[in-house]
Amino acid sequence: MPRRNHVINGIINSIFAGFGIFILVTSFVRFKQESRNKLLAGLTDTAIAVIRVIAIGFLFFWAAGQYDLYKTEDGYSILTRFTGPYWFAYLLNPLYFGALPQILWVKRLNIKPVRVTIALLLLFAPYFQRIVIIISSLHRDYVPASWTMLPGYSMLYDLLITLLIDLLTFIAILFTIHFVRSQLRRG
Repeated sequence: MPRRNHVINGIINSIFAGFGIFILVTSFVRFKQESRNKLLAGLTDTAIAVIRVIAIGFLFFWAAGQYDLYKTEDGYSILTRFTGPYWFAYLLNPLYFGALPQILWVKRLNIKPVRVTIALLLLFAPYFQRIVIIISSLHRDYVPASWTMLPGYSMLYDLLITLLIDLLTFIAILFTIHFVRSQLRRG
């Protein structure tokens, strides 16, 4: 069960990161031919529709995980997650991946600056989680034997490879959904 949750969480993170990259790249592209601009607008609308639905699915997935925790752990540990010193970090996941894309349902807020801001926040949300994990694991660790230095370039390579894979995955999903949508409109 925990392995499956890890895989699903990785897939969801990849889809949101791919959406972030796609929106950032396509927000500043304009073609001279109107047909390409219409295609780009259609792809962006499809991407926004997909990300809103996936965000709702993520909220259900997260709530089911909280229910599983409630069934398996004691009430005190769950209470300290929601009210402890790092409560904000625990609620970043549902806030970023669940609630933030729902802003795009409002037509007045579905404009380019808001989309770019949401894309940036969704793109860097997993790295906020890593930073919180590092800070929370180091803030009470005063033993000099645990002070190790990791090479900085490994995190950069990890970031670049992850972003490339996420973008390619999201673009493949996006073109597939756009193709199916256009076939349904014709038929």
